[in-house]
Amino acid sequence: MNKTNQHIALFPLKLLLLPGEYTQLYIFEERYKQLVSESAQTGKPFGISYTDVNNNANIGSIVEITDVLKVYPGGEMDILVKATSLFRLISFSMPQEGKLYPGGDVDLSFVIENLTVSEPLHQAYVTFLRRDEALNKALLGKSAFTVLDVAVNLMMTDSDKLDFCLCRDHTERESFLLNYIRYINFLEEQE
Repeated sequence: MNKTNQHIALFPLKLLLLPGEYTQLYIFEERYKQLVSESAQTGKPFGISYTDVNNNANIGSIVEITDVLKVYPGGEMDILVKATSLFRLISFSMPQEGKLYPGGDVDLSFVIENLTVSEPLHQAYVTFLRRDEALNKALLGKSAFTVLDVAVNLMMTDSDKLDFCLCRDHTERESFLLNYIRYINFLEEQE
């Protein structure tokens, strides 16, 4: 295995998180209770393998547990996770040897260049933030945004996130985000 390939614990879900994105998960299956317990004890991240038929690139998210929100009497848990990076799945084993949960070999070299956005995208995003009461208004105080700052806060569908990830370069990602904001604005105007 080369330096960018690793064997990690995997949690297959129909969920794709971008780096910097948080989500809450309810853990109830024994195999994933074992995975989460081990991850919480060791601080070791795990992968969420995005299980969508259109995910031909086998993209997934590396996540770390930021908080165990609640543990139920039966051992079920509510946890908060944060995506730290992305991966491409190379191989999948169900279950991993000696464990209840699956694992797999992943390529960690799949990286989105998190560059500062251009002025047109910056302006479109600031206008979007001003129109959306649900978003954190503290974001408006920032003088610069990166493509992941924008992508994470647009609340895209998992399918849209996959399309964003598969853009070839920074310019294509900016164009994707600008068109996405324009589309949201168009839908709001139609209402």
